[in-house]
Amino acid sequence: MKCIVYLLLLLLTSNLTYATIVRCNNNPLVTGPNVYSNAQSAHDAANAGDTIHLEPTTFGSYGQIQVYKKITIISIGDFLENNPGLQVGTISSRVSDIFINPGADSCKISCYVDNSIYVYANATIVQKARATTIYTDNVSNTQIKQSFVQSIFGSNAPNLLMNNCYIWGWCHITGNYGAIVQNNIIRVSQFTYGWSSNFENSIIANNIFWTENGGDFYFTNCSFSNNICDISSLPAGFSNENAVDMSSVFLNWNNFNGDHFELNPSYPKQNIGIYAGNYPYIPGIQPAIPSIYFLQAEGINSGNNLQIQVSTRSN
Repeated sequence: MKCIVYLLLLLLTSNLTYATIVRCNNNPLVTGPNVYSNAQSAHDAANAGDTIHLEPTTFGSYGQIQVYKKITIISIGDFLENNPGLQVGTISSRVSDIFINPGADSCKISCYVDNSIYVYANATIVQKARATTIYTDNVSNTQIKQSFVQSIFGSNAPNLLMNNCYIWGWCHITGNYGAIVQNNIIRVSQFTYGWSSNFENSIIANNIFWTENGGDFYFTNCSFSNNICDISSLPAGFSNENAVDMSSVFLNWNNFNGDHFELNPSYPKQNIGIYAGNYPYIPGIQPAIPSIYFLQAEGINSGNNLQIQVSTRSN
């Protein structure tokens, strides 16, 4: 059955681009001329413009990857067991760290990273990803969208875009010009580094600022529109609201499951948070490739044919 799922996934994705799809699979039984057992060897074999697919695995991380060319890295998503019906396979795939090095401009990362993503190239897109920390330093036009991240550190990164992300540790966006921080949930906790989040020279719009066990938010030379916070950190006016009771904001307060942070339908501001705006968060952080959400093999009929029913959706 697993082999059938993998084959169908390959069929679904084979026509997405004219560039080559490079397979990364560390199952010793899966071999072939275009199959690599770790992410670095897959990168080294890829050409600029190619896509690396990190296939589902029970054999652990695909390791660290140093990126020196424009490529796309895609895994299968995460929190799949918390989101039944999204796809048949719930086994994830991941790498330990990703370094986007100078010269690798316009890379796209859409995968599960155990530790950190280091962005040292311009116009990098991190979208529908999970990571512990994302660092972007002295580069421009970085986009971080629809992702689930513990901490984000953006320093001297002009035109940084951070949209529809759940950040559950801390966020420092400093020394930037033209940064847009919009439709995020940004939580700060005293149990994570810094006990605070800092924002400079940024447009701050439609965000939910939420503290846990202490912490605070600090803003310098920012413009604001329609944000809420559970403490008194936001400037008055600009449709901002301070001292908001977060138990009235979220649907499953104190009973969150995986990456479910939907707003309570009765809460009046439905245009804030990760499910609103131009880049709504996708449950399971599934990449923008088709997925199989129904698969049934009914057995062998009298003609010795295997009857398979498959249903797919785009993400």
